[in-house]
This record gives sequence, C-alpha cells and structure tokens, in this order.
Amino acid sequence: MKQSYFTLFAFCSFVISQAISASAQNYSISAARAAGAGATVTVKGIIINGSELGVIRYIEDKNAGLALYSSSMSGVNPGDSIEATGTLSAYDDLLEMDPVSSFKVISTGNTAPNPIVLPLQTAFSLAYEGMLVEIAGATFGGTGSFANKATYNITQNGNSGEVYVNTTSSLIGSNIPAGKINVIGIMGVYNKDYQLLPRFLSDIVQSGPVLLSDLVQTNITNTSFTSGFQSQKNGTTTLKYGLNPNLELTPVSDNHFVTAHSINLTGLTAATFYYVQGIAIDSSGDSAKSAVELFSTASLSTGRMSIFFNNPVDTTVALYHSYAKYVPYPDDSIVKYINKAKFSLDIAMYNFDNDLTADVIGAINNAYANGVQVRMIVDGSSTNSAVGYLNNHINVVHSPTTSQYTIMHNKFMVIDASYPDPTVPYVWTGSMNWTQEQVYQDFNNIITIQDQTLAKAYTLEFNEMWGSTTSIPNTANAKFGKFKADVVPHKFMINGNLVELYFSPSDGTTAHIINSINTAQKEFYFNIYQFTRTDIATAIATQSTKNQVFAAGTIGDTTDGTPAYQIVRNAIGNKVEVYTGTLLFHHKYGIVDPHEPSDDPQVITGSHNWTTDAEESNDENTIIVHNANVANLYYQEWVKRYRENGGTETYAYTSGIEPASRTSNDMELLHYTWDGSGVQAALQSDFSSNATVDIVDMRGRVVYKGNINIPAGGSTINLNTTVLSNGMYLLNVYDSKGCSSFKLMKMQ
Repeated sequence: MKQSYFTLFAFCSFVISQAISASAQNYSISAARAAGAGATVTVKGIIINGSELGVIRYIEDKNAGLALYSSSMSGVNPGDSIEATGTLSAYDDLLEMDPVSSFKVISTGNTAPNPIVLPLQTAFSLAYEGMLVEIAGATFGGTGSFANKATYNITQNGNSGEVYVNTTSSLIGSNIPAGKINVIGIMGVYNKDYQLLPRFLSDIVQSGPVLLSDLVQTNITNTSFTSGFQSQKNGTTTLKYGLNPNLELTPVSDNHFVTAHSINLTGLTAATFYYVQGIAIDSSGDSAKSAVELFSTASLSTGRMSIFFNNPVDTTVALYHSYAKYVPYPDDSIVKYINKAKFSLDIAMYNFDNDLTADVIGAINNAYANGVQVRMIVDGSSTNSAVGYLNNHINVVHSPTTSQYTIMHNKFMVIDASYPDPTVPYVWTGSMNWTQEQVYQDFNNIITIQDQTLAKAYTLEFNEMWGSTTSIPNTANAKFGKFKADVVPHKFMINGNLVELYFSPSDGTTAHIINSINTAQKEFYFNIYQFTRTDIATAIATQSTKNQVFAAGTIGDTTDGTPAYQIVRNAIGNKVEVYTGTLLFHHKYGIVDPHEPSDDPQVITGSHNWTTDAEESNDENTIIVHNANVANLYYQEWVKRYRENGGTETYAYTSGIEPASRTSNDMELLHYTWDGSGVQAALQSDFSSNATVDIVDMRGRVVYKGNINIPAGGSTINLNTTVLSNGMYLLNVYDSKGCSSFKLMKMQ
C-alpha cells in the first residue's frame, strides 16, 4: 500500500519538495507528507503524545499527522504547539521527520485534537497514519495485564488489528479489559504493518464500573493485608486470591456499592506470597476485573538492616545517635555473610574477579563443601575471572551475549531464603561488584536486610534467570533482559518499615524512582554514576522549581553534556556536581527527606543507574527503603562525597531531632607528615576538647590508640605509632561532639 502511494505521488513529491526547500513558509502536514521521503520540510501542529511512546513525538494539524523522531524533543509534551523543520525519511514504512534539524515551542497547554472515530478496517490505513483515532466496540484478545513493549490483537465486526503498548505508558501493569471497549491511539507503522498506539490508561474506554487504579496492598501484617482499587462507577467488591494464579481459595466479597473498594484478607500465613484479583460489579451486572497481582504477608524475621560504605563518611551530620559505617575492607564482610549460609546461597554478580582475594572464593567453596547449595549467575560479557577458581561442581550461569541482550548488571546475594528459621535468611545488595577496584577503591554502598519475604522475592527473580528452582540451571527456560516477566511482590513490611523492590526491565523501575522523588516534601539528594533519563531529571527539576524542594547531588560519569544533566542543572544550578576524581563514582542512590521522620524518609539504591539501558534492557535490582535512620546513614555518606567534590550548599533544616555529633566544620585536618616515630597531624578545632584517637588500617585493624588534648584553634598532635607499612590509614578523633575521620596516606 505504501509503495503504491509513493509511486502515485512521485512527480508531485518532486515538485513540492523543491518548493518547500526553496521557501521559508510553513506547510500543512498533508502537503509535507505528499513531499515524501527525502524532502526537507517545515510543519506546524499540536503534539499528541509524550514519553510513553519513547523519544518519538507525533504532531497533528486539522487534516494529517506526522512522526517526529528526535531525542532532543524529550521535553515536548502533549498540547504543545510547535514548529519543526527537518528531513523526511521512511523507517520501516513509517514516514517520519528524521533528523529534526530544529524546532520551537509556540505555545503550551493547548487542547489536543479529538480522536477521529472510525471503523477498524478504515483506521488501519495510510490515510490516518500519525493521527489520533478511536475504534469503538472493539474486543481485546487475551487476558492478564498489559506488558511493556508488547503487542495485542483487537477485533471489531470480524476485522482485526494490532495494538502496541510502549515503554512508560500507564497501561503497563493494568488489566486487559474483558468485553467491548473503545480504544484510542495514534496510528503507527512497524514492519510494514499498521499498529494502534494507545498512550494512557484513559485511552482504553470501558463499559461497566471501569477500574481507575491498579490493585494496591496496604496494612501488611504476618497474617493479613488489605487490598483495594478505585472504580469510576459504583459497584460491589470481590477479591479472588490463592497461592497460585488459579486463585483457588474462597473469594471474599462486600456487596456495598462503592467506588473506593477495599477488603482485608485475614487468616493468612507469614512470609507467604498470594495472588490476588479485584472485581467490581455494577447494578446492571457488568463487571470489571483488575490484573492478578502478587502480594506478600510480613515475615517473622528480625528485619535488621546493615548499611556500610567503602569510603569515609561524614558522621558530623548524624542523627539518632547512629553513625554510618565506613568499612575499608568490605571483602571481610562478604566472607562474613557467605559464612552465614546454612542451606542455600544464590549470587547474581555483574563482575567477580580473582584479584579480590582468595577469601571470598574460599568462602564460597567452603560453603559448598559444607553442604550449602551454591548457585551463581554472572554477566556473560564481563571477565569474571574468579569463576575459574570455584569448585568445579558449583554451577555458574553466564548471561547471554547475543544482540538481543545487554548486560546482567545485578549485584545481589540471597542467603537461606527457604530456611525454616525466619531469623536466618538475608539479602545482600547495593552498587558494589566483587572486584578489587570496586571493593577497595571505587565509591560504593552496601545494604543487607534480614527478612525472609524479601529473600524469597529475590529468589524468584534469580530462578527466572536460572531457568529452574533446583541446583541445576535450565537454559531452555532461563529468561534475561527484555524476555523476563514481572514475577515478584513489590511491597514488604520489614520490622515496621515499608520496603519496595523492583527488577529491570520487567517492573517499570523508573516510574517507581520518579514516584519516590515526587514524595519529597523538603529535600532530595542523589549520588549517581550514570544519569541520562530525562524523565527522572524532569521530576527532580519540577520538585525543585515548583515545589521548593531542596535538591542537590553528584553525577559520577561524564554525562554533564546530556539533556538530563542540563535539565537538572537549569533547575538547581551548581548544586549538581560532576565527579572529577580518579576513582569510579559508582553509587546509584537517592535520598528523600532524611531529616524529618514525618516526611516519609526514603533511600533508593541498588544496581540501577538512571539510564535507558537500565530501564529497558539490563537485568537490574532496585530497593526503596522507607526508614528515617537508613536515610540519615546514606545522608552522612552523601555529604562527604558532595563536599569532597566541591559542593558547599546544603539544606538548612529545622527539626526536633537533636544531631548526634558536631556541626560539619568544627574540626579539620590541615596537613600531616610521617617520620620514623609516627605521624604528626595538624588539627584545627573551633573549641578545646579532650579526645580519644585511633588509627585504623585498611583491614579494619586498630594500629594505634591514645588520648590527646586539642586547644581551641587547634594544634599539631604527635602520634607515636609503631612502624607501619606504606598504605592508606584512617585517623579517627572522638570527643563529646562525636567523631571526625580523616584519611592518611603513608608512602615512604
């Protein structure tokens, strides 16, 4: 069909193309389309979609529509009136402007064109390519919920067509409607076939009660939880649930007609996953069903969380009398946690090298020798030299490396997920790979959580990549990257703290990161290795400019020229720093409101960089911990990194919480020297104090301990240590105000 169109207009295309190239006047979209591929045109119209379709934007005037393909238009939104100039090309039979050489926004907030209501067989044609259309009385094939980058069949009066759901559409995760509905979308083309591209959940217009929200879970306890949803019309409420997707347990109903539906499921088992579906039935008997969701009860675990960092932190900003842990040799901690394993040990690690020390390799081998089931998944494109030193009987899966995959970027370990004692299972995660540079040098964070439900959820994800639930992997069933499904619960109540868990690319992680940022009341901080997502950048910018949230952070990679960096920079100015040191600034965390418990403090962390690859391609894990103390521990690390890199402006908070230590500039290390007897350190202090000092080597051993007096204004202290070898040391000064830590390097 497309070829005959271009043939028919061959001569006309030439004439119009020449006219447009020679003129600065604007042309209608239909005239531009007639010019065809190769023509350089200028068009005006209203944008009819946003980022839910990726970087592509569709522009429509009264008579026609056209695709505009340009990453520079990420800030253009539906309702924007724009003028764009560029060259037309045919990509997989879709006529689009690519490249867009220039564009300008004429006005914003305009009413988008109304969709044209058409029969299916008429709408799926060249005449309506790039336009907003509506198919009435259509039926979807299939059941379940809409997935990311997936196609679905719709039928109308015996005719069929294809619907495609893309990237961040709000349709993702919502239930595929049963019965007849109206579908609104943009008519696109892919692989020479026309596709309807719905943008939002509201583009699916249902009959009956019509569900306005996903099924949500609240009030999570060991034996119960509440599940609910919103409907447009009044209806009764039913929850179907069970231990498998067949929902085999007896449904629970409430016959009151409401739009806010909620039922508390009781008599449940601790640390157990339940499949749940919500159903609303209106007075006419029409029903609407939610997607089937997987929820978890709380466990009987301790919920203990341990956070540590492999570079010094700033405890002067500590609250709650809780100090962040600087652990110079985290490999000792890795060994400690491996040695906890009694039954099973599942490790998913992007890179694991044999330079790390024999201790970690030996601990894994010892666990296997002691009867622990050991399974390991590593990235197929990374060196992973340590794998060759593991016991030959330990099964190791390398992720696929064909063009269909990117990287298995996870860094997590699951210990004894199914052990009968709920106080035994642990999850280890964070940003750290198990390599020499990552453990000893590069900036990283680690969090461990003692919780059986969380450990079971991580195990579900591990099994999806492993391809089986046994010690033997099944490559035929294994799924990585874009082939994975959303298979885990996402909310956990751990010792009274809400913890969220998301895996990429199946779980729409970016949307949840944005949701967390949007909850900030006063502050948001970030330390991110790679940051290229403009939607996350826009969320930070919006919080700063419109909601007066104090935002600041450091970006580790050289991404300061990207649109995402520019968006944040334009909003918060020099409060965004670009790391300029020689190490790898490998963090991937954000902090929400760390100073005020009533503002729901949160930490976002894991392996997920704020990039499109992390969202759409890589295997990643992200946790969001709602806890004031955890947020402050990360804030102590954030302040140290921010100030080291030249950041100066911090949030002047007012809180009823008494700080646990001194203000940031009370003590400084001006300089230091080494000689045969020890170290001489010049300390500057705002007050006099009697203090205890120690020097700690990079193995965590105290190599010197003593008492000193520091007068107001400061002095040089002499620490007569024994002979110390060359290397890095940490000087800690403890007084009534707290602890100050300084790095010392001996190179003689």
